[in-house]
Amino acid sequence: MHMITRHQDESILIGDRMTVTVTEIDKSGIRLMIEGELIGGPDDGLAIHEARELGVGSEVRLGDLVTLSLANIRGGTARIGVVAPANVAIRRKEMLDQK
Repeated sequence: MHMITRHQDESILIGDRMTVTVTEIDKSGIRLMIEGELIGGPDDGLAIHEARELGVGSEVRLGDLVTLSLANIRGGTARIGVVAPANVAIRRKEMLDQK
C-alpha cells in the first residue's frame, strides 16, 4: 500500500489513466473527484468521472485492482492509502508537473 498525504485540490495519479483529486476535507472525511479510466478486470478502460466521499477508516474500490482508503485527517491534511498492482505507478500530480 502506498500512503500519500494530500491537501484540498491536490491530486494522485494512478497509472497513466486515472486521476483522483481531493476536493474537500473536513474532520469526518474527504470528497474525491475521480476521472479517467478504470484499470484491470472486466471494466478495464471504462471511463469514470464521479465524486465519492470517504470517511476515516473506510475504503472505496475503483474497479477490480485499485482501492483507496482514508487513514486519517489532521487539520487540512488527509492521509490516503492506495492499493494497486505493482506495475501501476502511484504518483503525486505535482511531481509529474515538475518534470
